[in-house]
Amino acid sequence: MAATSRPPRFCFFCNSATFPVYTILVPANTPANNAAFGTSGSCLLIGKGSVNSTAVYPGSPTDLLAPGSTTQKYLQAGTNGAGKTFPAKTTSVPGSLLLIIEPEYLEFTSDTELLPIIYESVDGDWSSVVRTDPPEGFVASPGALSADVSTSTMDAVQFTVQDIGSAWTFTRVTHHLRHRGREITVSVDTPMVNRKPKKK
Repeated sequence: MAATSRPPRFCFFCNSATFPVYTILVPANTPANNAAFGTSGSCLLIGKGSVNSTAVYPGSPTDLLAPGSTTQKYLQAGTNGAGKTFPAKTTSVPGSLLLIIEPEYLEFTSDTELLPIIYESVDGDWSSVVRTDPPEGFVASPGALSADVSTSTMDAVQFTVQDIGSAWTFTRVTHHLRHRGREITVSVDTPMVNRKPKKK
């Protein structure tokens, strides 16, 4: 399929390495604040951006925030190899920092959807072998892909996930990372959404 040969592209709305950091004050997780404001102690941060003239609203939830605490979130979006725009989520791998950027969810509008993955090294040399494990009734190809990044560089890989008929749950993406002689495994579950036209 020709679409899989083009790498995904990303637009970074809020990335501390290349864009200003925005500070937002929110109510802390205290009984008084929860009672006064009806809050749960966690927040959903939502940003607005434009990718290829398409408005996107990526969001990222916070954990419970103690008084005086801070947290950092990356609000990002991008386009896959077929030119489809999607909101993205970021996993931060500590050490010399590595950012793994993936779709927030896989939105199927046909039987085939692309799953792009971006690796960005904030500092240090990283290598990855990544595999996907979709639920029964879905097939991902290829079986595994590899990427290598060094300080201030990015690398992209992309899987194709095909629906051959099953339950809509999530695809597990497992990153087998190597950094400074250490082996690190990171797993991320990506929800799958069925937005295909109903067959007549």
